[in-house]
Amino acid sequence: MNHYFKVEITLRYILKRRQKYFNYFQNKLCDIIFNNLPNNNEWEEINQLANSYATLCISNGLSMRYVFSHLCMLLRITNYGVRTVREQLLYVTKMLYEDCRFTCVFSLSYKGEQFISNAIPSNISIDNTVINPPSSPHRLKISIETRASDYISAAFSAQQVLCKFLNSNQFKFAPQIDDGCTTIRLGSTAHKNEVNIVEHIHFLTSKSGTIFSKSEFHPEEVFDVLDDTSRNYWERSLRYHFLANDTCNLEQKFLSLWIALESLFVNISGNIIGKISEIVPLVYATTSLKYRLLYLKNLLIENRIHIPNANVSAGTPSPVFYDSISDSEFLHLISSERDAEGLFNTLGDMNHLKYRVRKTSELFSDKQAIMRQIEKSKIDVKHQLNRIYYFRNLIAHAGYNQGIPLQLITHLLDYVYSTYYALSVAAKTQADDKNVSLQKLFFTYSVGCDYFMDNLENSMSFPLDDINCLTPTIV
Repeated sequence: MNHYFKVEITLRYILKRRQKYFNYFQNKLCDIIFNNLPNNNEWEEINQLANSYATLCISNGLSMRYVFSHLCMLLRITNYGVRTVREQLLYVTKMLYEDCRFTCVFSLSYKGEQFISNAIPSNISIDNTVINPPSSPHRLKISIETRASDYISAAFSAQQVLCKFLNSNQFKFAPQIDDGCTTIRLGSTAHKNEVNIVEHIHFLTSKSGTIFSKSEFHPEEVFDVLDDTSRNYWERSLRYHFLANDTCNLEQKFLSLWIALESLFVNISGNIIGKISEIVPLVYATTSLKYRLLYLKNLLIENRIHIPNANVSAGTPSPVFYDSISDSEFLHLISSERDAEGLFNTLGDMNHLKYRVRKTSELFSDKQAIMRQIEKSKIDVKHQLNRIYYFRNLIAHAGYNQGIPLQLITHLLDYVYSTYYALSVAAKTQADDKNVSLQKLFFTYSVGCDYFMDNLENSMSFPLDDINCLTPTIV
């Protein structure tokens, strides 16, 4: 039997058992959390189960913002009512997986006397009774019925339906959709929410939506050292990044980000896709290493955790983590077994932070762990690039418009930013040269990665004292 048929049959079987998998994750999480105080191995299992459960929720259409907003239902005791902690967890997880009926109401303006369409789907209703002031564009409201797990996902889903409906009416009426949408969850008690879809879509490609939100790269430094041909491709990439951030259309946002990435590799010898698959995973795996460390640092600052072993006088409380602690100082603390253990012991019952401290300390206190993480990241990125390229081909060659997984857009944005950052780092070493190609900058960064891996394997001593030791050595 063809291997593809075997995979297809297996996946169809799994999809039919989706509810059973959901129940398994739910009950397994409850059992391991409420059985006893979890040990180290059980915390690892909780993390794996939680990641799988979050993936299941997102693949079911849940928006990530909605998932995180439900944390308050677990963190605030007033939301529990008469339910126990276990009952509350089951209640919240059930809500996350519910498939609810929504009516989404959009307002739009159009040209012409009256908006008339001969082919209106059964889930769409049009209200032409909106009063239009004199000399103003004609306006109307369109209601769309849809099913979704949450109101944000419902708004996105309904917008896709609306856009498809308006495609055939664009030439006669030139409709313009308002930014906002009113969602009404139907049931015994209707719940109404206002959703600014444009704001949500813009966030997908904003710098604050990536793991590199606090990184600094300087496009002008790259521009100054490039030769004329490479400078042209660099400008094209920045242009399409701008277009990706500017558009409210998901397909255009996705394609523009891909063009921003691919245009950097056009003038490099060899197959473009092969070069992207070779360079981008390496770039992301090395540039993201530092931000795994800074993620924990920011968590400790936000939670005002006390600094262990701080030099203070007797009777004076130790200071809390704050922004002015340098990244190198924090790296030394977390890569020191004694200091990391001291930090772990100050966290009391904040088990989520304890787990994160332990995992981060294990990563940055062992060179083999760092090397394994880099290799794992490279493999993960290659898999995501394959998925991204698949959807790129569907859109570019077949006009696909059935919806793009939103997490793929955020992944692609991360890869664009990490590539920009790597080029910026490499350009700093070529400041005296004004005729450098993009290929040379990529090669310079790749050689720096080789130096970094060699130093990590043969020369790096722990605890680590300099944040720069986690980045490629560019010479």
